[in-house]
Amino acid sequence: MRLYKPTWTDKRTGERREAHKWWVEYWVDGRRFRIALKVRDGRAAELRAAGLVRAAELRLAGVETHDETAAAELASLVADFTAELRRRGRTAGHVKNTRAYLDRLFEGARHVGELTPERLRRALASRTERGLSGTTANLYRAAASTFFGWLVREGRWVENPVAAVGHARQVEPPRRRALTERELEHLVATAPPRRALCYLVAASTGLRRGELAALRWAEVDLEAATLTARAGSTKNRREAVLPLAPGLALALAESRGAAPEVERVFAALPTLRAFYRDLEVAGIEHETPEGRLDFHALRVTFATRLARSGAPLTLTQRLMRHSTPTLTANTYTRLELHDERAAVARLGVAAGATQVVPAAGPVLCAVPGRSGDTPTEEYALTRTDRPGETTPPAAPGSAGNPRGVRVPGWWARQGSNLRPGDYESPALTG
Repeated sequence: MRLYKPTWTDKRTGERREAHKWWVEYWVDGRRFRIALKVRDGRAAELRAAGLVRAAELRLAGVETHDETAAAELASLVADFTAELRRRGRTAGHVKNTRAYLDRLFEGARHVGELTPERLRRALASRTERGLSGTTANLYRAAASTFFGWLVREGRWVENPVAAVGHARQVEPPRRRALTERELEHLVATAPPRRALCYLVAASTGLRRGELAALRWAEVDLEAATLTARAGSTKNRREAVLPLAPGLALALAESRGAAPEVERVFAALPTLRAFYRDLEVAGIEHETPEGRLDFHALRVTFATRLARSGAPLTLTQRLMRHSTPTLTANTYTRLELHDERAAVARLGVAAGATQVVPAAGPVLCAVPGRSGDTPTEEYALTRTDRPGETTPPAAPGSAGNPRGVRVPGWWARQGSNLRPGDYESPALTG
């Protein structure tokens, strides 16, 4: 490979002149190539020439070099990608946002080969300096990664440069909390009727805001006490039939009146400001040490109410329409100490345990055979049922218990503890 600037003789003056831009000459498989690099910088010329030579060698070896993609306009590739998103059934909002992220991140680039990891990193850093949050910066990164991943899967590009760009640090927003039963009752009782019904439906079905906005009376079966969330409005694009509590079905029936089936159940959903105002009227703080409340917190409330009712996790996941039970348990369920105490209380006490387990905890017993009146070792004795053993322990001071150890019952051994009848000691046998 040889880099050079072409020279020629000026016919008018007879002087030798040199071109401003670099050329490269190289040989591959016995053939000579001379290509104009169209750059003036020597280092840029070296890099571009090395790329050309490598591409020629790869083609000779039968390896795909993606020349067509490299020569294509970046805007046309992004358009193909967004068309693929629509074909996969992504929502119009998702496609619009993804296209906006890519257009802003790829600003100034004409070809996909210009999008190196360093360029993408600088583009993200520039937007972060202008006030972009870490969460939004990661959305930009995810859009670019999905775009390059699609190119790689289609065999139109060799690698994903976004893989070398790290994630931005995210500041976690305040955690959502669930409304207690009393808070939900106060909210529904004090809010205006239409908004109160909206809150009740959200907290009793787990419908998202967009799903509530799209709900029509034709999708509410009051006789069967179910409602249907159409695939076009759900997050996972799957239709779901959800049961209605008897009280909620009655409230919906009273609210409908003579409304036609094509009419929306909620003509307008409460704004966040209206929701906060209703919380204030109900005497509920929207931000507490336990977390914050917003409209989506009603969905958290639904999951928490199911957990408190004793519903299995798999059933709660199904009603919440989550892809994994981990999301249901860790993100949407808010259980406190009083819930744990109630769960343990529901276990009750095993039959006969009140006659077996001492009320004051484990029994401390002095080890027989020690010198002096004060025992130097104590062992905790665990008492359990021993079927067939009916002989009560010996009374203090008797032949079977000469040292006067007061033990409510010797029914088992724990570790090295031995029952008195099995213990051989000079103090007892001598």
